[in-house]
Amino acid sequence: MCCIVTASAQEVPFLRCSGLEPNMVYFGNGIDTNAKQAYNQARILKGRLATILSTREIATMCFRVAFNNPFSKLSDVLESAGQLLGNELPSVVIAQTLRANRIPGIVLTPSLQDKLNKLVATEFATKLFQGAASQADVVTQVGNYKRDLTAQKKVVVVAHSQGNIFANLSYNELDADPALNQNNFARFGVIPVASPDYRRLGVRAGWVTFTNDTVINGVQILRAAFGVQPALAANDTAENPKDPNFVHSFVEDYLADPSAKKSILDNIISTFAALPPPPPATEPYASQPSYTGNCVQRPPDSICIGFDDGYIWLVLDSAINSHSFGEPFQGKAVQIAHGVAADYYHVLGTDLVLRVPKLPS
Repeated sequence: MCCIVTASAQEVPFLRCSGLEPNMVYFGNGIDTNAKQAYNQARILKGRLATILSTREIATMCFRVAFNNPFSKLSDVLESAGQLLGNELPSVVIAQTLRANRIPGIVLTPSLQDKLNKLVATEFATKLFQGAASQADVVTQVGNYKRDLTAQKKVVVVAHSQGNIFANLSYNELDADPALNQNNFARFGVIPVASPDYRRLGVRAGWVTFTNDTVINGVQILRAAFGVQPALAANDTAENPKDPNFVHSFVEDYLADPSAKKSILDNIISTFAALPPPPPATEPYASQPSYTGNCVQRPPDSICIGFDDGYIWLVLDSAINSHSFGEPFQGKAVQIAHGVAADYYHVLGTDLVLRVPKLPS
């Protein structure tokens, strides 16, 4: 397809991260959304969240996009329907096609319907309904989530519309991955917005769906007609939608509505709070007991460094020129001894140390 903007090309400065943020927020886009639009929606979400969090709090979050590549509006709808209805989809497509072409009075016998189901499923399922692009998106998203979870980060996916289906598929992939530690997997959460799915995988706080959401109401009718479990129940109403005839947009409807916006932002904060913290990390520091030997009779070319908490570090250096304090580590003060050969970091009240060699002048 011509001129699809790749997600990586749209990493605007507002969404750039240092890589040190402990909290990851992914936005999973819905139907008929290109990369530029998805990144803009993530940018707006970050901006809304920044209005209720402090600068320091928002700095702990890295915003990314869990992008679902679009082909066209029709193929997106079919792909979403295929993921939701599975083997029931071909009959739905056939029935809708007959109605669209105004062919009245046609009754599909169970045997004919079954044959048509198999035919359509065989011809199109892997190519369109759950095609290579769909699977590739899931693989990419799972890889990103796994990388962040393995790095001891918390991961929250704010999924809109079809993005919920991809989030649920990703959840199942992560849960079944034997290489992913379950303690790491426990830090994965999902916040559904206008979800066409019935599953609540990874939901730690809540979801938001309008009673007057045009798309989801259509999905509910379709699911009921074919005896499929209904999607997540509506729990809010868009009071003054921009277009009363089509209510579904993430930014123009859900983030524009005061009640829905509050629910989404509160759910992000609550989900991060509900996810378990990572185990205490010592990197880049190493545990080393305080030196207990005689500093007067120390080895040649070595010196003893004394820190404010009484910790003593025996190092190979010629002199210590000064002391200073660095960035706290896990809430504890870090004192630095500046030597000739290196700088020596010590987390006060612990046995954690870090040696940073000086660069040659």
